[in-house]
Amino acid sequence: MRRPGIHDRHAHVHDPDVIASREAHGARDAWFALQNPPGSKRLSSPARLIRAMDAGDVPFADALAFGWRDHGMCVMRNDATAAMRDALDPKDRTRLRWFGAANPAAGTAAVQEVARLASLGFAGVGELFPDGQGFDVTDRRVVAPFLAACDDLGMAVVVHASDPEGPGFPGRDSTTPAKVLALLDIVSDVAPGLPLVVAHLGGGLPLLSSAVDVRHRIERTRVVFDTAACAYLYSPAQLLYAARCLPGRIVFGSDHPVCGIDRTLRWVREAGCDPAEIG
Repeated sequence: MRRPGIHDRHAHVHDPDVIASREAHGARDAWFALQNPPGSKRLSSPARLIRAMDAGDVPFADALAFGWRDHGMCVMRNDATAAMRDALDPKDRTRLRWFGAANPAAGTAAVQEVARLASLGFAGVGELFPDGQGFDVTDRRVVAPFLAACDDLGMAVVVHASDPEGPGFPGRDSTTPAKVLALLDIVSDVAPGLPLVVAHLGGGLPLLSSAVDVRHRIERTRVVFDTAACAYLYSPAQLLYAARCLPGRIVFGSDHPVCGIDRTLRWVREAGCDPAEIG
């Protein structure tokens, strides 16, 4: 029997052209090449995601886009994603919330693309990769107009973040907890209603939220923190601590296919948390 509350808030899919020509796309985007080296199996079709969801008894997932640096690539891949979505069997299509690609560094063009995505029925934008896309989440001039537009359009935003401690890994960037806090300050000023997801447990920010100032700055926004790839970085006890510090602010995310739904479910349950309602 399905558990209707489980919703994977962080899964990735790619359209057939990207999957078939990974090296060519890597030549056009350095961050994509870093994330998808030769021989890796980190690219997933919607069908592969649906199979993983069925195996884990997860009825719903957010199908995230890749954060391409080039604006033209974002537009091209969004068109391909929309076509891929529309070609799916309706019962599978409605199990996924679709996110598109945009780069805040593109300025007005990025805002226009967000509006186009909204008109095409996308639920949000992301995963944004600040270092890979060449912007800083603390740069108000760049991010404020983008975030305000997403808020106005009711579009959720997913942002990559990294824990600065521990061993290095592909994908670690400079969007650390200090920068995430600065981003939240911008969000509270210009986009207070924005549904914001900061990936990878916000780079560890919830583990610092026993500090009154940190918790206050989090509570001024609608931010949540997902568990994507966190089984690689944190113990189940750390997840439980974060969930107790920030009730209602931690959400299940697998980072499919990088980590995987089954592994993340086991990690969450080992912490004594319910994947349907972690925080």
